[in-house]
Amino acid sequence: MPVPATDLIGREADVGRLRALLARERLVTLVGPGGIGKTRLAIAAAEPSPLPAPGAPGETAFVSFAGVRPEAAVTTLARRLDVDLSPPRPALGLLLSALSARPRPLLLVLDNLEHLPAFDPVIGELLRAAPALRILATSRRRPDLPGQVAISVEGLGAPAAEALFAARAATACPGFDPDREASLVAGICAATGGLPLAIELAAGLLRAVPCAALARHLNADLGLLAVPGPAARSRHACMRTVFETSWRLLDEAGRQALAALSVFGGGCTLDAALEVARTSPGVLVRLVDHSMIQLTPSGRYAVHPLIQQYAATHLTPEERRAARRRHADHFGRLLERHAAALEDASDAEVTRVLGAELDNIRPAWAASGRPRFLELYWTLCLRLRLYEESAAVLRRHLARTAEEPRLRARHLWMAGTSEHHLAREHEATRLARAALETLGEPLPESRRGLATATLAAAGRQLGHRLLPPRPSPEGREAAQALTMLARLAFHQHDLPTMLAASLRQLNAADRTDDAALRAEAYANAATITRIAGRHRLAARYGTLADRALADVEQAAEAAHRARLARGLDQLHTGAFEAAGRSFAECRARTLAPRVAENCSGLLAETALWQGRFETAAGLFAATAEQAAGRLGGNDIARHWCLLGQVEAMLRLDAAGPERIGPVLAAARASTERRRAQEKPLGLRDGPAMRTIQDMRLLTAAARLRALERGTADDGTRQALTEVLALAGRLSPAHRGLLECWSGLAELLWSLAPWPDRATARLLHAHLARYVTRNPGAAARLGWARALVLAAAGRDGAARKAAEQALATATRLSAPYDQVRSEAVIRHLRGPCAAAG
Repeated sequence: MPVPATDLIGREADVGRLRALLARERLVTLVGPGGIGKTRLAIAAAEPSPLPAPGAPGETAFVSFAGVRPEAAVTTLARRLDVDLSPPRPALGLLLSALSARPRPLLLVLDNLEHLPAFDPVIGELLRAAPALRILATSRRRPDLPGQVAISVEGLGAPAAEALFAARAATACPGFDPDREASLVAGICAATGGLPLAIELAAGLLRAVPCAALARHLNADLGLLAVPGPAARSRHACMRTVFETSWRLLDEAGRQALAALSVFGGGCTLDAALEVARTSPGVLVRLVDHSMIQLTPSGRYAVHPLIQQYAATHLTPEERRAARRRHADHFGRLLERHAAALEDASDAEVTRVLGAELDNIRPAWAASGRPRFLELYWTLCLRLRLYEESAAVLRRHLARTAEEPRLRARHLWMAGTSEHHLAREHEATRLARAALETLGEPLPESRRGLATATLAAAGRQLGHRLLPPRPSPEGREAAQALTMLARLAFHQHDLPTMLAASLRQLNAADRTDDAALRAEAYANAATITRIAGRHRLAARYGTLADRALADVEQAAEAAHRARLARGLDQLHTGAFEAAGRSFAECRARTLAPRVAENCSGLLAETALWQGRFETAAGLFAATAEQAAGRLGGNDIARHWCLLGQVEAMLRLDAAGPERIGPVLAAARASTERRRAQEKPLGLRDGPAMRTIQDMRLLTAAARLRALERGTADDGTRQALTEVLALAGRLSPAHRGLLECWSGLAELLWSLAPWPDRATARLLHAHLARYVTRNPGAAARLGWARALVLAAAGRDGAARKAAEQALATATRLSAPYDQVRSEAVIRHLRGPCAAAG
């Protein structure tokens, strides 16, 4: 709650009645003209909280909507309540979920709602979603809400008005004697119509004029004192009279500064006031002394909305345009100074500085119209997780603005990024494709067209390696649109589109001087060629990516994504420490919550590959909860990490079946719910992902059953058969099966006397292919291969595989796999191997 700088005078009875009303009503609205004291009364009534809360004190939150545009009203409230806006859902849904989950009663004070009639239905939704919520609103108009109790706030009566004037006059002019000037004070207060703001302005004028002169300036008519109730003149006329009197008593510099300050929204800093109003600190001090502006405890200057409204009328159209241009220029430069920090999520200070200026940046963008301002404003929205606002700004811009193709393509892929953050993947894909079409470089949609495009792009890439292309302004925009299409296709397991888009992205990045985009393209190419088994080519692209990353001078989202891709390649080649560093840096710096979440999961995967199973289990569990939180508690996002947690726990001696079983059950339930909700939620996991998940679930369940019973059984044989049948549906390129394959090898070994050797040979072929594509798996799958080879009767090959696994585990610094390899070697050298 705001802390008022002065005491509330003359409203004691109103405060008591309002608190009693709030104790039994859920929606109370204070209605009255500007300057009547609605905000001050609401603050006094709400603090301390009047809510009845047995066993738990009520909470109170204050949200001012002064200067807030209609499209930003919901996110303004959500941010004030610290609602996590990162999940890909509309802000209103996230706000409703957060309020419904609050454990304690909450009183919301919603101030200055008069210009937001579209927000009225939202208030109704808030009350329906959160039974423990109560709302105290202030507005110049009566909101259209059933069930509300609307209280008309009247002006102060004569005694209270005179007491307020005397108190404020004592501050403005310590030598003032209200008793000696009683008749003049009464006339002045009558002239103000009892409006507290007008009374305070009038009292502040005593610094500059004697009381008698002030009464003459205000045309104070002692005859008004005989009129019962409020003054005969309208309150608007009273307030206007006081304002104009104050205005005339300002010097020319003060009038010019106050009029220019009317273009600000949400207050301003000293530097902003000096630049935009073209004034001096001394003038601002005089405006504070005249009560025309306030210096808040946070160090910002604030102007009452009504004073701001009146001051704006003193600007000519040309003066208003000039002030708005200076305002836009100031905030454009402010954004530019923080441009690098905006791209780096590890820099928290920038959100504090620029978040406080959001209500200025919004109108400044409307006055600026410059593409660079739009890009920085959009990036700020991403940093603050205002995804709906970022999308709306770009939609309006694209609908209203005709611009050259390169800029339009940029704004199209930016709009697609916003839609992707909101999980509107179909629209994101459409916008990315539209960006490419705008550049004259459309990406085919048919399978045949994609195959042709892939071959052509591969040939062009070969040419680029021999003769680098010239830089092209369009290359950057094409690369951004293509990387988005490649990412979307990856998540949807659309391999043809991913390959075509990735190769074209590589060629487009070659045409730019943007090191971050080149780094991302090369890193993606390294990962793709690694999956294809072209390890030497993958290593070359990895080197190019590392060089490009070294050339990146400031943070960029493309560089963060490049680190994610480099981490993937490093993980699967066994460079575990480097992979961990890449994932950790990307997680700390990316603006995209889903990318950060992916990095968390991959850090868990890295620990799993290294044999740090306790760490892996903890990271998988934390990431599963993070994923569920991103979807507002929906556990369909937890399935992958829960299964990773199970696989890690199965390697821990201390994790018994009683701990593993519930996690496996949760993983299975999450998978089933995800499949049931796939169409309604617009998911597109694809058959490959479903097959991989089924293989992992079957293998984990069989391993858990063997752990519970202490031996293999017919169920183990059946699981082995089913998993191998499922594996036949996958290409060798698919990843995510390290623990599935190693676990199957252990299950096969436990089935002695072993099944037919054809089954062992089939499993060994899968293991060998997986290691070929993923060299980092060679240690774990090395000793697993040794077990399978022994089961197939190939003892010599088994011993050789185990010895190679030991050497690889030593090279990769994988202690767990070293121990397992040594154990397998000892076992194969013993009598059991001969019997086998």
